[in-house]
This record gives sequence, structure tokens and C-alpha cells, in this order.
Amino acid sequence: TIGNNRSLAYGATYCGENKAIFADPQRTPESLLLTFHHLPWDYLLPAEHGPSADVKEQRLLLPSILAAYARGVDQTSDYVGTWAALEGLPGVDALRHAAVKERLLVGAADAGNFSASAIRFFTAAVRLATSIERGAA
Repeated sequence: TIGNNRSLAYGATYCGENKAIFADPQRTPESLLLTFHHLPWDYLLPAEHGPSADVKEQRLLLPSILAAYARGVDQTSDYVGTWAALEGLPGVDALRHAAVKERLLVGAADAGNFSASAIRFFTAAVRLATSIERGAA
């Protein structure tokens, strides 16, 4: 399992609609889900619109976490490409462009390393949790 269980302990401190939203994992915004709820790795996230507005996709928690790390790496690569496209444009001198490009490349490499570490961590955590549940650890 992963996350914090704040829905019951802190629930009384929230007003009206927020109290109802944060008490129910199916209604809690995905970006806050693990802040308020302690959930199993195979928790089924609420359906969201897929590629087509008519299609709803349900996703498991762990693959969604891992996909978020992959999206972060992709986004940093996009930043590098976007900045590269600005080379030679007025207002961006060559020295400044090269310095920013170098920082973006370092950031993209760091994002890749961080993502790989996080994926290894979560994969190991799930393996450990599964073996504990089965009584093997």
C-alpha cells in the first residue's frame, strides 16, 4: 500500500463539499489522492476520458505512478527540443543559448536517472509488499 490515510483523521476539519470529496477516494482529485488515502498498489483509479471523449479508461495505481515518471522524462526532452528550435533567433545570443541548452540537457539526464530510480524503488516496494502478504518475507 502507499499514501497517507488522512480522510478519517482530518475529515472533520474540512467544510461541506470538501469533506465529502476528501473522504471518498473515488471523488478525491487524482493529484491529491495519495495525500488523503492509503491505497493498495492495484487500486483502480476512477475512470477518466481516454483518447476519445466517449471512451473512459480505468487505470491501476502503480502503472499510473510509473507512467507519470515517464511523462516527466518526456517533458524534459521536449524542453530541450523546444529550446534547440530557438537557436539563432533574435534576442537569444549564442553564448546564452548554449548555457541554457547545457542546463536543460543536465536536467533531462537528471530526470531520466530520477525516473529510473523511482521505478526501481516502486517495483521493489511492490515486490516486497506482495511477498509479505504471501508470508514469504
